[in-house]
Amino acid sequence: MLSKDSSEQSLPEFDKLANLFVQAGAFCSPAEFHGTLCGHLAAGGRYDPANWLLAAAEMMEIAVVSEQELSASLQALYQASLQQLGGSNFEFALLLPEDETPMSQRAKALGEWCHGFLGGYGMAGGSVEGKLSDDALDAMQDMVQISQIAAEQGDDPEAGGEEADFFEVYEYVRMSAMLIFSECNQPVAAQSAPAGEPLH
Repeated sequence: MLSKDSSEQSLPEFDKLANLFVQAGAFCSPAEFHGTLCGHLAAGGRYDPANWLLAAAEMMEIAVVSEQELSASLQALYQASLQQLGGSNFEFALLLPEDETPMSQRAKALGEWCHGFLGGYGMAGGSVEGKLSDDALDAMQDMVQISQIAAEQGDDPEAGGEEADFFEVYEYVRMSAMLIFSECNQPVAAQSAPAGEPLH
């Protein structure tokens, strides 16, 4: 699912980040964590590097981010997520398990991502009424449904749907997140890439 051979920054690998989360004693999955971050960014919220690590520790329900590899991965995750969401080439990716992972686990992770996105959007003070288009409002409601259905499928190894069905939902969530970001960040969306670097 991750973009390759692109000028966009890449997200950290899911499995490596998951191992770092376990070592740190985190109480959330990388998928939910990334969803929360993207929801916050979509609502217009931003962090500077120091405050981001404090916020990340709070999201992970740990005292502090002290391990250097985890700190570097979280900083990379923040920068890549912001650049991808604000980019003009639609390279935004959700941080989910690799394609070889059992479908039930991938479906559960997608639900966790949606749950995190909705929570992050709300915590950043993102308004819904009067700010989002009808399409974006529908997307938010759909994410609620996806998070519930995916959680139920994740409990059943036989469930989860076919690959094509999963990819269709993945693409819908991905495009929905970019839509919501664009509607809430119109003045800054074009400035999310580091200075001097092209957006595509």
